[in-house]
Parts: sequence; structure tokens; C-alpha cells
Amino acid sequence: RILNVINDEQKEAVNADVEELTDWVDYESSDATYKEYDEKFDKLNDKMKPIFERAEELEKRDAVLEKARKDIANVQNRTESLEDSHPWVTDEQKATLVEKLPEIENWLNEKVEEQSKLENWEQPVLKKKSVERKIRSLKDEFNKVKNIKKPKAESKDGAVNLDGVNLRIENGTVIGDDDGNWKDFINIGGAEGEKEKKKEEKKKPKMDFGEGGKMSQEELDELIKKIKSEKEDRDKKNEGIEDIIKRMQAEQEEKERSKSESQKKSKSDDEEFEDPDDEKMDL
Repeated sequence: RILNVINDEQKEAVNADVEELTDWVDYESSDATYKEYDEKFDKLNDKMKPIFERAEELEKRDAVLEKARKDIANVQNRTESLEDSHPWVTDEQKATLVEKLPEIENWLNEKVEEQSKLENWEQPVLKKKSVERKIRSLKDEFNKVKNIKKPKAESKDGAVNLDGVNLRIENGTVIGDDDGNWKDFINIGGAEGEKEKKKEEKKKPKMDFGEGGKMSQEELDELIKKIKSEKEDRDKKNEGIEDIIKRMQAEQEEKERSKSESQKKSKSDDEEFEDPDDEKMDL
């Protein structure tokens, strides 16, 4: 493979260097030190290294180019699919990636064209490591965008929108959902005016989750699922939001009641049990 990357002039120079080293080893090295041996071989190695590199580049170039083009096409397709898979990623956040794709593709095409004008025995301008670094930077940029997390729901005036469901939370307590309009929810039943509004707010069912009315993320996710499901049922049955929350409140109270009864029973069982070792002994 070396013969493919050297011309006649370079071949003669290599043969001369090898012959010179061989003669030295055969006729002049009997009293030579290790350092002298090392220097002689390093000198030949330095002359041969560019030749070996050209040979390796020529052998792997086609495979490197094929893989690079596949990687670019793959990143291009996956970048386009971000519109569906990561709709929260903004155009500004994708800007560097979008610019980098044609930039690297153009760089690769330019290097291929430059390389085509060179002979195999000339130093290549299209090198395996350079191509791999460019593709790596493109993949890193894609992964940076792909790993942008979905933003948490923003709170406005006590209203929180999670996965399309509007909730109102006060001091860790979920009041209910509002279908996008809290005023309508507060005035359930068509109440009008401040007095009626306050009356309705007092009547409004509340649901507490977790200790001290504070909800964990899991409880909040579960609540969202329930409300979304109930909303679908409500559309079919014309069931009001207030009725839904009341029913969910009843379910929560039933769970608390069952838990309380279980704790009382456990305490009663403990009181009835007497350990013989605890009895006093008459002396």
C-alpha cells in the first residue's frame, strides 16, 4: 500500500535511506551505543511517517466519507423531527444547529474537491480525524438541543397550566380546573356580583393532597390525569366541574377514613396483647 502513495523520486529517497541504515548496521554498529541505534532508527522513522499516514488516509477515505454523509443526513432528519418530538424548543435554541448542518456539509464538499486535485503522494487535505471532529461537533450540537427539557408549567395569578389542564392552587390546595377561564369557574351556577362570588367560593370543594396540604409531583401528575379523564366524561355526560371535584373529594375522604380505621384497629390490637415477660412476679 506504500507504493500507492509515493512517486519514483520519493521511492528512490526511501530506498537510499534504508540502504544507508542497513550498511551502518552491518559495518559500523559493532561499537555503537543504544542511543546511536535509537537516533538512526528515529531518523528513518521521521521520514517514513508521512508516507504511512498518506497510505492510511487513502485506504480509509471512502469509508470515512460515506459514514460522514450518512451522519449528516441522519442529524438533518432528526433535526426536522424536533418540530414534533420537542415542540417546546424554540427556533432560537435550534439556530446554531440549523446553521451548522449546511456549514459542515459545505466544508466536507470543499475538502473533497480539494483532495481530488491532489496526487496520492501529496499530503492530503481531507483527513480522517478532521472529518470525525466536524461530525462529532455536529452530533454534540444536536444532542444539546435534543436534551433541552420541557419547561415547567408557568403560574399566573394563582393559575397553573399543566399538559393543557388549567388548575388553581392556593397554599398547596387544588381548587379545581377552569377550562381556561377562572372567572367562569368561580361563578359556577351563574352567580353574579361580589357577594354571590364569595358565597360560591365558600361552597367550592377543595382537595388536599399530601402532608399539610402540600402535593408531591406524583400526586399532581395523578390529579392532572384524573381531571383530564373526568373532563372527557363530562363532555359526554354534561357533568359539571363541581360535581367532579366533589366526587374526587369523597374518594379522598374515603381513603383517609379507611386509613384512620386501620390505624385504630392496629392500636387496639397492640393494647390487647400482653407480653408474659412484662408481668410482675410475686416473690
